[in-house]
Amino acid sequence: MRVHFSLQTILVLLLATSVFYSGMYQLSLTPPKGKSFAQVETERALTFRYHNQAAEKQALVYIHGKLGSANDIIYSPLKQKLEEQFALFAYDRPGSGHSLERDGYWSWSPDDFSEHLNELLNTEELTEPAILLAHSWGGAIALSYALRYPEKVRGMVLLAPAAYPWPGRFATSPSDWFVSSYVLSEFYLRTVFVPLGKVFGKSVAEAVFSPSPLPQPFIKHVFPLALQPAAFQMAARDTMELREALKKQSIHYPRIESPTIILSSPNDTVVPPQIHGGPLSEALPRGEIRYVENVGHNFIYTASDSIIEAVRDISNQKVPHGKAD
Repeated sequence: MRVHFSLQTILVLLLATSVFYSGMYQLSLTPPKGKSFAQVETERALTFRYHNQAAEKQALVYIHGKLGSANDIIYSPLKQKLEEQFALFAYDRPGSGHSLERDGYWSWSPDDFSEHLNELLNTEELTEPAILLAHSWGGAIALSYALRYPEKVRGMVLLAPAAYPWPGRFATSPSDWFVSSYVLSEFYLRTVFVPLGKVFGKSVAEAVFSPSPLPQPFIKHVFPLALQPAAFQMAARDTMELREALKKQSIHYPRIESPTIILSSPNDTVVPPQIHGGPLSEALPRGEIRYVENVGHNFIYTASDSIIEAVRDISNQKVPHGKAD
């Protein structure tokens, strides 16, 4: 006896399978466990964080970029080396990683994120100003934090920071626009996004790391969290509003007195240093830019020595004391 399925039936079955797969995929993502990990509730979000508390060590706060998470640094070669000297604090920005519960339907600006970070750090009872280590989108948050809470910042190391509005009227990717829209994106995100992302997403990630190879810790611990539909959508919505936020924020950079080292790659096509890192180093009274060769936009895993040197220089205040007028 032959069973015939119509095209409509086959499509329904495929979509149902995709929905089931996406749901099971979400359930498979569980945060790391241990005494240094916790879920912290603040007024606007429930946040997963890692804190290697050591009272005698300088506090170092890591702020990840778009579609990143605390796992960026937790599973990188940097972690062990940094913790020899610093008390490392890393967290999933609300809307990312294991911190998908946040207040507000649409988007968060760098100011929203820096306000949340201040609330989060207040729960940790830090007694001394912290060093901020921030990547890409996280750089915009670190700059906002330094403007709003200067007394709480010892200095900053900014890795390929997003600091200025990209040129052109449409400065965000078509995928950000599509995923930000409600009606169009909900169907896509809840059905085929995860299966397609697992097939094609790595090629996008390879472009972000190029010319360096895609690190295995990233594939195993960071990439799966980036494929969460809710995280992808919130990151897109935040980025859609980033251009206008940076236009307003960048006017105030000359007010930032915190010593700052910017690390950028000449190969970076995502956040080009000629648009962001270079002008930022000129705008900051105590800013310095250093170029990292043979890496791409994300070099957390591939330029450990350069990053550690910069963090130590900030800790020891080995940066310009001020630019001449």
